[in-house]
Amino acid sequence: MHVVLDTNVLVSAIMTPGGIPAQVLNAWLSEQYTLLMSAEVLDETAEVLHRPRVRAQMHYTEQDLGDFLDNLRARSVWLDEVPPMPQLERDPKDTKFVALAVAASANVIVGGDADLLGLRLYEGIPIVTARQFLEELASAS
Repeated sequence: MHVVLDTNVLVSAIMTPGGIPAQVLNAWLSEQYTLLMSAEVLDETAEVLHRPRVRAQMHYTEQDLGDFLDNLRARSVWLDEVPPMPQLERDPKDTKFVALAVAASANVIVGGDADLLGLRLYEGIPIVTARQFLEELASAS
């Protein structure tokens, strides 16, 4: 299964190690699905993780964050070039996740952003919460 995770899910997984997004990330680390990644998604994740407000809520060192981002780079399936697409109306910043999913023929987008989740489906690709995704993984095994 090929999956796109939005920045909200990736950052939440780091900020709350016992939470649902962390379980989604752990499922990837245990090879239950393939994570799709682009430079734009990774760059946004890095930028958010380095915001002072976010850093103040985390108990991770700069080295830990670097290791996390390196792991995303090394273990994800990369799309070097994601074709442009029209900006989404609800939140244009979510376009990068949908464009990656469409270009890579993802099976699902896992989001934590209300605007992205509000789409529910884009060109046949379901957009679900982290909890819904974990339920889907559990029922598939």
